[in-house]
Amino acid sequence: MFSIIIPTLQQDNYVLNMLLYELLNSACVGEIIIINNACKEMMFSDKKIRVINTDKNIYVNPAWKLGIRESRFEYIGLLNDDIIFPKNIFEQIYNFIKQDSGIGLIGLDSINKTEKSEICGYPEDCEIKFSEVDVRGNCWGAAIFGRKSDFYEIPEDMKVWCGDDYLFYQSIKSGKRNFKIYDTPIKHLHSNTCKLPEFDSIKRNDVKLYRQYFIENKADMQSKFDLIFSIGAACSCTQTLRESFLQYYSYPFDWLYGSDFLSRVKILVNNFEHWLDKSDLASYGKRVDTHPNDIYKNARTNIVFNHDFKIDTPLDESYSEVKEKYDRRIRRLLNQIEASKNILLVYIESPEKREETLQKDLIDSYHLLKNRFPNVDIHILYLFSTRGVSLNDKAITPVTDKITRISFDYDAYNREYPYAVNFDLLLEIFKNYELTSKHLTLKQHLLRFNGRLFMILRWIFSVRNEYQNNSKRKIIRIFGIRIKKSVKHKEK
Repeated sequence: MFSIIIPTLQQDNYVLNMLLYELLNSACVGEIIIINNACKEMMFSDKKIRVINTDKNIYVNPAWKLGIRESRFEYIGLLNDDIIFPKNIFEQIYNFIKQDSGIGLIGLDSINKTEKSEICGYPEDCEIKFSEVDVRGNCWGAAIFGRKSDFYEIPEDMKVWCGDDYLFYQSIKSGKRNFKIYDTPIKHLHSNTCKLPEFDSIKRNDVKLYRQYFIENKADMQSKFDLIFSIGAACSCTQTLRESFLQYYSYPFDWLYGSDFLSRVKILVNNFEHWLDKSDLASYGKRVDTHPNDIYKNARTNIVFNHDFKIDTPLDESYSEVKEKYDRRIRRLLNQIEASKNILLVYIESPEKREETLQKDLIDSYHLLKNRFPNVDIHILYLFSTRGVSLNDKAITPVTDKITRISFDYDAYNREYPYAVNFDLLLEIFKNYELTSKHLTLKQHLLRFNGRLFMILRWIFSVRNEYQNNSKRKIIRIFGIRIKKSVKHKEK
């Protein structure tokens, strides 16, 4: 059973009482330990709830340690006091942890902030989804579950922040596999306590201390390359590179989707074997919007070709032209890689995808690439859309000195096209990257010059659509100043 530990400053007892009610009615919760940091009385009649009162605010990380030390059961749940779950979540988490001793800690995927007015009931019961992670997401520590033996002692001098980071990475260092709960309706007020200004200096010190325990800056990410190209996950990656004037040629992975990062790297290092074998192609529907096409999926590689085959044309008639085009792009990419001193592979995960590429897969991919191209300095940039994290708060993780992972929320929140990205935000990431003239023709030099002029003009004036939940806005940029104008969002 679970011992549930909840530190509280009693900022919102309405939400806390809702949380306690569902915990009391869960068969797999054996006890609830409330660490009362508010220095004002709390009393409950139910024997399942135990309140530990403190003489002063001991802060959240020491409160976790105290609660774990006082707990009686094999499994632990550390919960924020401003969060509400589907009522069937605890049994599913309990059954998931019990099945495998190799499972370390389970936290939450990034979730959007819930307004107080929206917390009027419990989320609907649902099937809980779990995905392995090896980088801590923005809201992972809002609720943490695991075996008591897998909760390592957080250093005494870390008070408010980074306790979840410490637990997360100590679990990985011990050889365990951490997970996140995703696509689950959870209501969360977010930072109901730690947003208080009196914690600001403590949080800054916690971050400083944490970096002493886990050195993050392994190397500065190189920013100038002979070749920069998209390896996925969809068209938005090459489009971002082109709008950043970092890509001037077409390459095989540009205008398609399907498969995953590691599988695509394996395709590349195997010289695109079986890339477009006719016997592997299966009809996958039609595209009938602005770019009408027949769509085909490669059953062997799971790559979907959604821009290439003429609509309403038999495969035997359209195949040779598409095959010739991709043969040309494959030769170009492989030749340019071989001729480059250094290259950057860019992978922008589709924003609707909640399952991340693990760091070990990024590292395995790097070794595959290095074995295939031993004389090339290879770098990888992987982007993941973490919900609710602004560009300014983006997490930059140097996985190695050759691999960088950046996560923030670049979802365009377009209900018609859930894979759509916010290009304004992505373009900010690539402002400091530069392409050498190694593979550029005279014409492309001129395009680059015009492109720099265009970027200046775009800074002076530009218009884009931005989607947020049920609203659509025009973002008008004038001399770098963003003006938001609400417009009606029509669904097709």
